[in-house]
Amino acid sequence: MTDRPNAFAKLDSFKPRAPDAVPPQAVEQVEAIAKSRGFVDDQKMPERTLRKNRNGSSVAHTTATMRVVTEDWNAFVAWCDAERMTYKEAFKRLLQAAKVL
Repeated sequence: MTDRPNAFAKLDSFKPRAPDAVPPQAVEQVEAIAKSRGFVDDQKMPERTLRKNRNGSSVAHTTATMRVVTEDWNAFVAWCDAERMTYKEAFKRLLQAAKVL
């Protein structure tokens, strides 16, 4: 192994440069131009809170991966949409119709 100097040995005197001051007029100009072009300031948007399921499920769940014909899958999704069902609900209904459940 060669003796190479440590590039980080003398960083005690290193001081980061202060950020450049931006005049408030420039910020206002940029915000006005952005607003006129339809941009929305995301820092001023209200926070969204995700709703949590308040009632935990007592039934065990599993994830299933299936290879199905695209046309059949599209028909299944269209049926779920028409009936306003989740895939889980539709799957259960199919099993009940097949008299498996």
